[in-house]
Amino acid sequence: MIKLVNLKENLFNNKINLFNIGENCFCLGIFFLASALPLSYIFLLISIFIIIFKFKKEFLFDKFNYLLYIFTLFLLISNYFSTLNFSTDNFDNNLFFNSWISLANWIPLFLAFRSFQFYLKNRSQRDKFIKFLIAGSLPVLFSMFAQYVLNIYGPFSTLNGLIVWFQKPLSFDGDIINKGVAGLFSNQNYTAYWLSTLFPLVIYSFKTNSNSLFKRSFLFILINCFVYFIILTDSRSAFLSMALSFALLAGLKIFFILVISSIFIFYFYSVFKFLLSPEITIFLDSFFNRNLFAKLSNFSLIDLRNLRRIDLYSKTISLVAEKPLFGWLAGTFSIMFALKGGLYYSQHAHNLFFQLAYDYGIIASIIFAAIIFIIFFKSFNKVFFVKSFCLNEKAWFIATFISVFFNLFDIPYYDGKIAILFWSLLAGLKSIAYEEST
Repeated sequence: MIKLVNLKENLFNNKINLFNIGENCFCLGIFFLASALPLSYIFLLISIFIIIFKFKKEFLFDKFNYLLYIFTLFLLISNYFSTLNFSTDNFDNNLFFNSWISLANWIPLFLAFRSFQFYLKNRSQRDKFIKFLIAGSLPVLFSMFAQYVLNIYGPFSTLNGLIVWFQKPLSFDGDIINKGVAGLFSNQNYTAYWLSTLFPLVIYSFKTNSNSLFKRSFLFILINCFVYFIILTDSRSAFLSMALSFALLAGLKIFFILVISSIFIFYFYSVFKFLLSPEITIFLDSFFNRNLFAKLSNFSLIDLRNLRRIDLYSKTISLVAEKPLFGWLAGTFSIMFALKGGLYYSQHAHNLFFQLAYDYGIIASIIFAAIIFIIFFKSFNKVFFVKSFCLNEKAWFIATFISVFFNLFDIPYYDGKIAILFWSLLAGLKSIAYEEST
């Protein structure tokens, strides 16, 4: 009883530092984000509630919040009018209920975005975030290794299915794997997003740990693992993002050395692979003969009109033009796309801004684009031109850019883990943009 009274007195007198508790919960939430999402949610919710409790006025009345308030209001209004005006023909009765549930992809994350800024205000906080994020992503690499090398397939689940590692069986064409490796994620594109978004942060960690040989050696191995597994996802966006990170963070000189070295290694292997054992050549062929390299070599601007993605975008734009103000309704895209004459199944528009315009109208998409643009615009000059430039800011900017870039050609955003990482990076970049010069 005495201990309980003392706890209340300490809490009242601020002897217990709530902010430190919130920051530690935030870091633990980030650590469990990739591998155990429910645990991550618990810690992140605690961190959010602490910020709201401790910084009520500052939390609510930040000027940047007004855009989020307008965005939230418009999402609610759009969904309301869409449910009133949408025909129920060809649709399940649960559709309208699910459309309200779909707002959970957005509105709660605005609270997270605002709260996380308090934990990412300065470089030391962002460095701490990076360490926990990289450490928490090691299970992703392990799951890919287990899937690709050890042929360990799932799904594996615990806590009555709350935590799932998918570990989908690989698809083979002869001895060659013809589909990207996904690991614990449900889709290889989600894995590609995760690894390529973290990649500039891993390079940053390597370049700033020059005093410790052990850490530097570990991070060097980790960089090579990231490169290897990014290629195994067969994602062109991930490959290009990886090249961008190398060019901007490692420097153009090192980037070109790596390109030339890679070409030499590939040439050397193709000429002298007859000297290697069959087991080694089968393993290496499965790497060098990936769909990724075929996609990159076969890409042609002349064939742009024949790309399925262009057809998808054109039909999405025509659908948006039919209901530009409030959109159609979240969760209806696949059916409306089919009714529009789509020749293949597509669950979404493969572009986050187009999808927002379809679900909630053009104005909602424009507001979201404005939020992204303002953050990037205000941070760009500070990151690349201000004299107090730090590699922390540059790596963070690149990671955030990659995070948004990925959602221009696919929508990994709708995976809960990725949505949290998306808004965490934006929160950090917003803090950089409005951070006082140090």
